[in-house]
Amino acid sequence: MGHLLFILTLLLPINPSKELIEMRDHFHHAIKDEKAANSLESSLSQISEKTSTQQGYEGANKMILAKYATLPTRKYSLYVNGKTLLETAISKDPENIELIYLRFIIQTNSPSFLGYNQNLGSDRAFLLEHTKALTDKDLKTRISTFLVIEGKLSEAERKKLQ
Repeated sequence: MGHLLFILTLLLPINPSKELIEMRDHFHHAIKDEKAANSLESSLSQISEKTSTQQGYEGANKMILAKYATLPTRKYSLYVNGKTLLETAISKDPENIELIYLRFIIQTNSPSFLGYNQNLGSDRAFLLEHTKALTDKDLKTRISTFLVIEGKLSEAERKKLQ
C-alpha cells in the first residue's frame, strides 16, 4: 500500500506555489523593465535561506540588473556576481530544469564578448529532452515558448516539445 501511495504521488501534477509563479512573472518582466528587476531583487533579498531555485533567480536577476546599470564597473560587478550565484545554484541542483532554463535565457541574451555562452548547446538539448515530461504546466509553457521563439529549433525539435 505504501508503494502505491508513493507511485501515485510521483504521478500527480505538481502545482507551483503562488510565490514561485510570481517570481517567474517578475523575472520575465525584469528582462524589459528595470522597476520589475529592482522589485524582484528586493523580494529575493528578504529571503534568508534560499532554495537553489530562488538563488538561481537571484543570480539571473542580478545579471539582468547589469543591463540597467550606468557605470561599467557596476555592470560588470553585477553580471559576475549574478553568474556566480546562478552557477552555484546549478552546481547544487544540476538536474533542476528551471535553473537550466534561467541559464539558457541569460546565455541566449548575453553579449558574446562576456564569454558566457558555453552551455547553450547542452542546455538547449537538456531543455528539449526534459520539457515535455514536466508536470508544472506554467514552467512547461514558459520553457516551450522561449525555445520556440529564441531557441532556433528545427521542425523535428519543435515536435519534441508537443
